[in-house]
Amino acid sequence: MYLSQACKPRQSVFDRSRRDVVLNISDLLEDRIDEDKAFHFFEENYTTAGMQTLIDKAFARLENRNSQASTFLLAQAMGGGKTHSMIALGLLAKYPALRRKILADTVTGD
Repeated sequence: MYLSQACKPRQSVFDRSRRDVVLNISDLLEDRIDEDKAFHFFEENYTTAGMQTLIDKAFARLENRNSQASTFLLAQAMGGGKTHSMIALGLLAKYPALRRKILADTVTGD
């Protein structure tokens, strides 16, 4: 099977007017991502297994479901999703409604 047969990108991937979906960590730190843009971020992006593990462990600690202090080493190569994962975690921490939708099965919510 060829990659082109296994993967079918959404048309939005090719739409140059949708560049606002690409976020920088500074967008999160400087509060430039409103709740609508946060929801859109998750509609347009795939949650990898590594990102899901980071989110699960971080929220387990934040919700006192795990009392052990944790340090996460994001050691992927350049382009491996470190910034993407940190933005996703930050948006979920910031917006309870987004958290309820995206993490309905794993996180308690508020």
